Amino acid sequence: MEVDLLTPFPAGLTVDYSTKCNLRCTYCATGSSSYAEIDMSEQVIHDIAFFCRQLELREVWLSASGETTMAPGWEESLGVFLDQQGFFRLHINSNFARQFTKKDLDALNRFGDIQISLDSSEPEMMKKQRTADLRTIVFNIVRLRQTMIANSRETQLRINCVVSRDNITHIEGLASLALLLGISHLMLSELAAENDNPHMPDLLEKMTEEEALSFARSVYRANEMLRGTPTTMDVQGALLAKLLPALQAMSAGVTPTNVLANFRAETRQSTIGPCLEPWNTVLVMAEGNVKACCGTTESFGNVTETPLLEIYNGEKARAFRQRMLDGGSDLPCYRCPVATSATPAEFQATVEAEQRKYAERGLYYPPPVNAL
Repeated sequence: MEVDLLTPFPAGLTVDYSTKCNLRCTYCATGSSSYAEIDMSEQVIHDIAFFCRQLELREVWLSASGETTMAPGWEESLGVFLDQQGFFRLHINSNFARQFTKKDLDALNRFGDIQISLDSSEPEMMKKQRTADLRTIVFNIVRLRQTMIANSRETQLRINCVVSRDNITHIEGLASLALLLGISHLMLSELAAENDNPHMPDLLEKMTEEEALSFARSVYRANEMLRGTPTTMDVQGALLAKLLPALQAMSAGVTPTNVLANFRAETRQSTIGPCLEPWNTVLVMAEGNVKACCGTTESFGNVTETPLLEIYNGEKARAFRQRMLDGGSDLPCYRCPVATSATPAEFQATVEAEQRKYAERGLYYPPPVNAL
């Protein structure tokens, strides 16, 4: 079977329903002077739902930059997804930092899982890094658990911790809090981009060797604490690759040395891949622009002007995938906390294998727009 490496094989999509946010995290675009708050229109929401139906896409993630629950009437606006849970499996990112109403909690309980933004179990650090009140976040989690019991419906709760130089020694405390709150997964993500916020914390590459060793020890002890419990700790790809030599040494009873070397900018990966996001998902922004992921500013088109079905396999999207396959030297993927390193040949082999799996399931994406 001949494979077109530039054709997508979608598994789901992300909807940035609202860019409004109640927080001003020091490392987030919401803290930037150029940030704009927008809610997605009803028409765009319905167009996205139609696209999902066309391609039988059941996995839908809400929010990439803002706080979905800040938009007025968000529960009703997203009813096209929430009312079809037999078809869709819904995921949402939320900061849980404003006190939820009963209506909010009932709607949140209709999601398959929720990823909560939480960087520390220390109230001062949460105030400093996310401008959030930890008490409100914990209270909302407890109230949501009460809602699950009342509704006889389970929603899986996850925590995403963005790790910067400021909170490298907070991992153990956060792990114990996650366990106490019944969190299923604690994800560690590396702070990987800088903005114009003067209060932005340092990246991990600014650590000293002593700090890097303390960070590795904190991750190792947190993982040991959670071993055999209902809470699992995950470390995103690029960060895990940097930590792995130190973690393996500690597992063997050896004190790791030169831990910082893997975090230095000059040792950052020289190739990208095999990130499949431009092939198996798509991000639709609140204003309608379509992007490969939250790590790039490039738009493939706008759904208010062109059907999403065409945009996703249009000229700009295909050219972006080709640049990735060619090594992506002009793309921001080198700082992505999810990306891992691979040669162009390895990357292409991965894409081809996934293309074949997609076809074997009897699925086929429409041909390029210029071939229709």
